[in-house]
Parts: sequence; C-alpha cells; structure tokens
Amino acid sequence: MEDIESTAVSAEELLPEVEKGPEPSPADETKIKAVLEAIIYVTEEPLTQAQIASALGLSVQQVDKLLSELAAEYEKPEHGLTVREVAGGYKMATKA
Repeated sequence: MEDIESTAVSAEELLPEVEKGPEPSPADETKIKAVLEAIIYVTEEPLTQAQIASALGLSVQQVDKLLSELAAEYEKPEHGLTVREVAGGYKMATKA
C-alpha cells in the first residue's frame, strides 16, 4: 500500500496556472483590494491564497501583501469586522 503522504497534492498543483502580469499600480491595487474584500466577505468557505491568486490572476505573494494590508485596515477600532485565517484560508468575521 502506498504511503498517503507520498500521494498528497498541494492546492497550487491542483489549480490551473494563470499567467501573472506585472505588479499592479497603487490605483489598481486599491481596486483589487476592494474585489478581494468582497470575495472573502461573500464566500461561505475560507479561500486559500492560491485560490484567490488564481481567480484574480495575481501571484500568491501579491495576494499575501494585499491580504496583510486589508487585515491591518480591519484591525483598526472603527471596524466591527476582521479578516481571519481559518482552516488554511481567509474569511471575514465579526470582532469579539
């Protein structure tokens, strides 16, 4: 019997390869961040960075940067929501 760990496949291997463009401009980053915010707000299941990157045509590093910026914005006291990492993905949630 084959070892289960040796047959494991990463999410990156399962997702289609999307050609990544150049770094977005600050104005484009603002628009992308708004789309990212909407995506993690409306989805029922947490989305991984790889899934988000594939859907938006960005690199995982770009998504990581934008998620970090978005999470920092939502950590401010004037927001009742937060961006949380849940089950290996990201989801909007209410603050305690």
